[in-house]
Amino acid sequence: MATLRLWLLGGVVVCNAQCGLFEFSDSHPSNADSGVDSGMTSGRSDADIGDGASGGGIPDGPPAIVPVIANFTTSASELTASESIRFSVTLDPSTGAAPIQKARLLAPDGSVYGNFVASVTANTWTLDLLWFEISLVSSINFELEEQRTFTARFTTSEGATGTQSVVVRLHCNGLQACRGQCLNQGGQCQGGKVCIAGVCTHGCYISGAFVEDGVAKPGNACQWCSPAMSVTQWTNVANGVVCGTGRNCSVGSCLDTFVPVASGTMLDLHGVWGIGSDVFAVGNNGLVLHSASGGKAWTAQSSPNGSYLYAVWGSSLNDIYAVGDGGTVIHTADGGNTWSALASGTNALLFAVWGSGPSDVYIGGASGVVRRSTNGGSSFSAITNGQTWAVRGFWGSAANDVYLVGDSGLVLHTANSGSSFTAVNTGQLNSLLSVWGASSSDIYVAGTANVILHSTNSGASYTGALPPGSVQLHSVWGSSADRVYVVGQSGGLLRSDDGGQTWVPQTSSTMKNLQSIWGTNRDIVVVGDQGTILHH
Repeated sequence: MATLRLWLLGGVVVCNAQCGLFEFSDSHPSNADSGVDSGMTSGRSDADIGDGASGGGIPDGPPAIVPVIANFTTSASELTASESIRFSVTLDPSTGAAPIQKARLLAPDGSVYGNFVASVTANTWTLDLLWFEISLVSSINFELEEQRTFTARFTTSEGATGTQSVVVRLHCNGLQACRGQCLNQGGQCQGGKVCIAGVCTHGCYISGAFVEDGVAKPGNACQWCSPAMSVTQWTNVANGVVCGTGRNCSVGSCLDTFVPVASGTMLDLHGVWGIGSDVFAVGNNGLVLHSASGGKAWTAQSSPNGSYLYAVWGSSLNDIYAVGDGGTVIHTADGGNTWSALASGTNALLFAVWGSGPSDVYIGGASGVVRRSTNGGSSFSAITNGQTWAVRGFWGSAANDVYLVGDSGLVLHTANSGSSFTAVNTGQLNSLLSVWGASSSDIYVAGTANVILHSTNSGASYTGALPPGSVQLHSVWGSSADRVYVVGQSGGLLRSDDGGQTWVPQTSSTMKNLQSIWGTNRDIVVVGDQGTILHH
C-alpha cells in the first residue's frame, strides 16, 4: 500500500492512497487539551483550551479550523416543570473534518449542563435535558418567569471555539419557581424555608403572610414562627415563659397565673367578695377570713355562729353581709372586727346575697325564697316571684335592674325594685349558679353541665358558648366587658376576651373545686374546697 508523506511546517500530512483521506499529525507538543469529554458535566466552567500557538513564536502548524455553528435550535420555545427540551446544533460544512474535542451546553454563569452527542446526520449534534436537570446545574428561581440563555460551545482539539446562544422561556403556569420547584407564594422549600417572590427564604408563611424566623404572633407572645417546627403554623413557645405581669405561657396562650395562697384552714370556702385591698371569704362552720392585702395573706375573724356560710357581699367596708344555713344572715359594720346575727325571717338555706346599696339588700335560697331589706338589714320582707326553684345568685346594675338565677334554668329579672319579677326563657334545665354583668345590657350566667350564657340585650335573650372540657361552673365575674372569668370543678378556671365567644383555660395550679371568684383591676381572688385560695 503506497503512502505519500508531506512535511509542512513541522507537521506531517499523511495520505493513504486507498482511502483518499488526509490526517494531520502534529509532531510537536502543543497547548491544546488532548482529552475528550464524555457524559454529563455540571457545576464547573468550560475553560478555553488554547489557540495552538507555542510560546508566542512562529505557529506550529497551519491556522486552526474554527467550528462554525450554522444553526442552534430547540424543540420548544418554552419549558415548565416535568418537561424536557432538545437542543440541536448544526455545524457549518466548512468546519470539515476538524475533530471536535468538546461540545457543551453552558449556563449564563459558565456551568455545564451537559455534552452534545453527534447524531447520524452529518454535522448535527443534540442534547436532551429535563427541567430538573437544568435546575440541578443552575437553579431555576423566578417570581413570574425567566428568559434563560443557553449557549452552545464547540471546541476543536486545536483549541478553536465556536459559540451560539438561544433563549428559552422558563415558566410555572402562573406559579413561581424556587430552586426548580413550581410553588405558590409561601410554598414550602426544603430546610425550613418558604418560597417568597421566587426566593427560598428562612421563615414561615402563615395566613397569607410571610413571617420572619423568631417573630411572635401579633397579640400573642406565646406563639412564634419557628421554621424548624412548622413553616405554615404558629409554634407554641415553652410553657412557663413570662408573657406579661403575672402571666405565663401555657400551650400557646398567655394565661393569668393564679398562685395558691395559704388560708390557714382546710374547711371548704364558698364565697368571696371585697372592696379595694380588703377581701372577705366565707365557708363551712361559720368561717370568715379577711385579707387586707388584696388576697395575698389571710386571718380568721370571729363569727357569731357555726352555720355554713355560702355567700358574702357588701356595699362598703363597714357594711358587709354573709348568708348560709338555716336562714343565717350575719353582718359587720366595722370591717369584720365584729359580726352579729340578723333576723332573716326564714329558716331556708340561703345561697345568695346582693344589694344595690346599704338600704337595699336581697337574700335568696332554697325553695325559691327571696327576701329584701330596705332598712340596712334590720328586717327582711318576702318577695313573691311565682316559683319554687332554689335561688343561687343575684346581680344588678341598680335597684330597679336586678337579676336572680337558680335551679332548672331559672332566670328572673325585676325592673321595679323587686315589686315583680319577669321570667326569661333560657332554654336551660341545668342549675344556674352565678350571674354577673359588665353593664345593664351585658349579662353573663354560669351553671352546671358546662353552661355559660351571655346576653347583650339586657337579659331579653341569651346565647351559649361551651368552654373546653365538661365541668360544673360555680361562679362568673369579670374585670371588664372584655375580660370575663368563670371557675368550677377540678380547678376549672377559664377566661374570655371576646364577649364569651371563646374561653381559654387559665393556670389554676389546683384540682380542688373552685366555688367563687371576685377581683379588681389589680387583684383577683378565687376560693374553693379544703381552704383553697388562689391569687392573681
